[in-house]
Amino acid sequence: MKKLIPAAALAIGAATALVPGVAQASPADHEGCNQMTCIQVKGNAGNYQVFGFLVDTGSGFGHYHIWGPNLEYNGPDQRWSGGRGAGSPIQYGYGAGQVCSEFWINDNGTYRPTGRACGDVS
Repeated sequence: MKKLIPAAALAIGAATALVPGVAQASPADHEGCNQMTCIQVKGNAGNYQVFGFLVDTGSGFGHYHIWGPNLEYNGPDQRWSGGRGAGSPIQYGYGAGQVCSEFWINDNGTYRPTGRACGDVS
């Protein structure tokens, strides 16, 4: 037996897909962490944005290195707090491939990575 979807539900779904300003999920959207470093990627190969941040319990003095197709960013050393509200500036790129974020802690002039988080853009 076929399950029928009410026409009103189909109309609402079609209408929201066409309304400007209504966010639509992209298959390229990704968020994940590896050790202390996290990444959030939104968009697709035509235009993507990436944001690096530390896990909520992380913090440190150092810098973000973010790279991907047509993107290379090495930020300044500074004190960073953990969480999405305290991460790197949003970076923009285009092209298909892997996008990664690393946070490098500056420990008295010696840098050490705190993890590499990556996502795919297609």
